[in-house]
Amino acid sequence: QQLYLIKEIREGVLGAPPPALQNENQRKKIDLTSIDLQSLVGKKVDLQWHSKRWYSGTVTNYDPETGAHTLKYSDGEVAEVKLSEGRPPSRELPSAVAFQPGPPSKEDAAANVLRQTQNVFRFLKDSEMRYYDPKQFVESCQALGMEYGPYQQNDSDEFLTKLLDKVEFAMKGGQDKRKPKTLRWLKDCFGGHFVAQKIPKCNKMHRRERKEAMICIKLAVPKMAKLEDGLTTYVKEEVLDGDNKVECDACKEEMTANNDQESIEKKLYKKATVKRDCFGELPNVLVVALNRFELDYETFETVKRNDRVEFPMVLNMEPYTKEFIEAREAEEEARQSGANENDGEDMGDNDSESRGAPTRLIRATSEDMTGENGKYAYRLRGVVIHSGIAQGGHYYSLGRVPDNEDDGGDGKWYKFDDDKVTPFPVDKIGDECFGGYETRKVRRQEWNSNSIMHEQEIERMHNALLLFYERIIPQASEDAHAYNEEFEDGGESGAVVPAVENTSEYQVWDANSSYFKSSYLFDKNYSKFLLEMCVHSPTEESSSYT
Repeated sequence: QQLYLIKEIREGVLGAPPPALQNENQRKKIDLTSIDLQSLVGKKVDLQWHSKRWYSGTVTNYDPETGAHTLKYSDGEVAEVKLSEGRPPSRELPSAVAFQPGPPSKEDAAANVLRQTQNVFRFLKDSEMRYYDPKQFVESCQALGMEYGPYQQNDSDEFLTKLLDKVEFAMKGGQDKRKPKTLRWLKDCFGGHFVAQKIPKCNKMHRRERKEAMICIKLAVPKMAKLEDGLTTYVKEEVLDGDNKVECDACKEEMTANNDQESIEKKLYKKATVKRDCFGELPNVLVVALNRFELDYETFETVKRNDRVEFPMVLNMEPYTKEFIEAREAEEEARQSGANENDGEDMGDNDSESRGAPTRLIRATSEDMTGENGKYAYRLRGVVIHSGIAQGGHYYSLGRVPDNEDDGGDGKWYKFDDDKVTPFPVDKIGDECFGGYETRKVRRQEWNSNSIMHEQEIERMHNALLLFYERIIPQASEDAHAYNEEFEDGGESGAVVPAVENTSEYQVWDANSSYFKSSYLFDKNYSKFLLEMCVHSPTEESSSYT
């Protein structure tokens, strides 16, 4: 739901050519007249419903008297079905049962994830029904390889990362394919990266940096009263000294060039080093994962932390970037060395204004984030909430629909909870998402049968796990430029993926048609209209309408 609300992602996924599954038609239908029906017990089969969709299950029992098989579907549902007559109640497809094909290839599994994601997006966009049943999408998520099965509770950030990875793989058409133009949205939205730095104290010019692509930032919840506290801890530097000293490659090369064997033998090239992580390039869509699940070392069970963590509607990311941190260090070094002794006071004033402002603006409004700070300003777009405990619970989300009416939105916040979509007051986000404790009045019975009201603190079991921030002023990422250069130099890339007949547009059209027909059948005005037609229609006595 959160990905769908972002226009670039929605259009990028729906605009991708529908992938064709290489082994899609390899189901071997079972001729029920030529086999012993008892032999199907224990076999994994696919059953085709009247919707022409295939569903997987295992035959667990056969009753010779009724001729019915007991089928346990992959989601745990159990049903008795006479396979020779088709699935009740319609029985439109007799004998539509087949042995399950072998495990799909990596390409087919990724293509199915993309296809089902397109179906979900298409139904959310064009369907007239109240809700969409995502069972096939959930089934396709077997390919994500998450820690637990798709019908069990998994980490939301793991699901997001692996889903986008499979979608990218499918749109590339395989591991060895070049990046198609339809993937630009992925880098436009998530084209940021972390920078892991190791800076030897012997010489900062000997620093080592490693870039790592980012989809989301994962922050530990304990001792984090505000989101900014977690970000500050994330970029906090650590000094590796003593036994933790790090080898300085530049110093080692210099010792080797000078044939300084004594220093090499004593490992004097190991230096005290500053280690830290920061943000090299920020994405246009910033996803923050609050890691509320941790291992309890007393019980060795996973528990959920419901600590209160506040987050702002507008977030300034400048203090956590490589650019800001290095500029602050350069100014500090210049001040200490006395290089700018004459205008040191002015520098201090400017520093308090230009460098102090980002911290002040962290909890400000979007109107305050202008000029130089504008590219670091992020506005809250959506929140994924978990209600429950570590072993099980319920996910739902809050989201702000697009401001532009052409995007089908009004800029308001809504609560998306299964098939219920309701307006949500933005001033209640703290109560719904921050966690912590709430005070409730409860009635207590006294010994003399009198009851009194007293206040009691109760832990909030519903709190935010994923925060979606969007850049107020979108920026073109370096990776996106690399994509453009690759296309201009190499032209179209990847093989042309043939379109399939059963596209998401066709499925939505067919579902809407069935929905409208059903709506008319149960509409009292339609029934009244048919009744009047029958009453006033020509009869054997009269050939004219009355």
